[in-house]
Amino acid sequence: MRADVLVQYAGAYIFSLFVAHLIVRQILSWIRKQTYQDDKRKPLDFYLGVTERAVATSLVVWAPSYVGAFVGAWVAAKLAANWNRRGNTEAARQGTLTALIGNVLSFACAVGAGIFLNCDALSVWYNGPNHP
Repeated sequence: MRADVLVQYAGAYIFSLFVAHLIVRQILSWIRKQTYQDDKRKPLDFYLGVTERAVATSLVVWAPSYVGAFVGAWVAAKLAANWNRRGNTEAARQGTLTALIGNVLSFACAVGAGIFLNCDALSVWYNGPNHP
């Protein structure tokens, strides 16, 4: 792999994994403040975010037709893991919706980084995997 390509990959993954974490964390903190929610930052949030963005970025680069399935399954798994743990309160509803916003932001950063590395992924999504 050429040095310039290696630098592009390193930069895209640093953005996707670490810079995106800071961006998403700040936006979610602002949303929680505006909606009077407790700030719920925990170390596990960092690891979950890094994991989801690493996989999503890699899929955009090497297997873009699988990105949609991964995003759907990942969000479903996260929601199922928290099902009925918070109760049926307004605070639980707000927390769940805020987490969904966080997912959208997180995946947007990962997909953007992946498209930077593989702009042909757009044609896969636009034309479909079996379209020339």
